[in-house]
Amino acid sequence: MMSKRITSLFATILLATSIGCTTTHDDSSHLVDAAKPKSTEEEQRRRDLMVGTWFGEAKTKDGGSRMHIVQRKEDGSAVILFRAFEPDGTVQNSAEVNHWGLDGDIYFSMTRGWLNNSGFKPADITRAYFYDAYKVISLSEEKFEYQHIVSGNRYEVKRVEDGFQFPK
Repeated sequence: MMSKRITSLFATILLATSIGCTTTHDDSSHLVDAAKPKSTEEEQRRRDLMVGTWFGEAKTKDGGSRMHIVQRKEDGSAVILFRAFEPDGTVQNSAEVNHWGLDGDIYFSMTRGWLNNSGFKPADITRAYFYDAYKVISLSEEKFEYQHIVSGNRYEVKRVEDGFQFPK
């Protein structure tokens, strides 16, 4: 019984000490900047490279294929046109509205909704499904390669002229 009290008292003292006192050893790995550091010229240059119209196409795991045209704007908005060719021969077209960004080697997009004949249909932005993060593999004036962090899907797009349309 006495042993339980001593153990309980010791645990209480340790907990109180860890809550009420600061660490005295120097652990700079937990230090943070007082304010977010400014972006470098290189970071801005890489972001600016992504603005414009890009085209990509890929085979799908189910035997079909898909193409997409993404039009990224400087303000972080984008429209992505998709054309999917299903294995049974049907063709699906859709237009997605999103926001995008680049932080270091992470490219991210947030689906806001879709454009259709009746206007804009918003996405349920409380759902995790509509947020995507990608690892930048390479980014140049002509080509952008990136990989979805969760699925592992890898994409390659090439810069095209504004007004570019899907190949026939």
